[in-house]
Amino acid sequence: MARYNVWPGMLAVALVSALALSGCKREESALIGTWVDGAGHEKQFRRNGNWEISVNGVPNVRGTYTVDGGTITRRMTHLHGGLFDGLEPAWYSERELSSAINRNVEVLFPFRILLPFERQTEIYTYSISGNTVTFTHTGTDWDETEVFTQTFTRR
Repeated sequence: MARYNVWPGMLAVALVSALALSGCKREESALIGTWVDGAGHEKQFRRNGNWEISVNGVPNVRGTYTVDGGTITRRMTHLHGGLFDGLEPAWYSERELSSAINRNVEVLFPFRILLPFERQTEIYTYSISGNTVTFTHTGTDWDETEVFTQTFTRR
């Protein structure tokens, strides 16, 4: 019976996969870091495709993102309970937030508009110049032609 050494083949597959994935990450690397605007809003973009927003040091929302050219698609995955009266200050998934709203309807009912989280997926164009990033989003729930622009400075 012949004996085969599969390790060189597995090593080659792992190396090719790592090189392919590193090429995908090059595009997003300019966004990686912490960005702050004048109103105390802070956006953090991490290497693994996760983002988080806090306001004046208080966590608000987090999710995942993908970058394609000058476009970023952000998907919300969690809201922080510190935003709501009557919730523990922890991260809540869509299912957890929905359960909390159903248990505490009087306090949390206005936040039902945030569900489902897929409605909170946003596509922005962005441009980076030095230590400044500008995000532009066109269209809102009430005006599809409105342009929303935010500028942040790298911290």
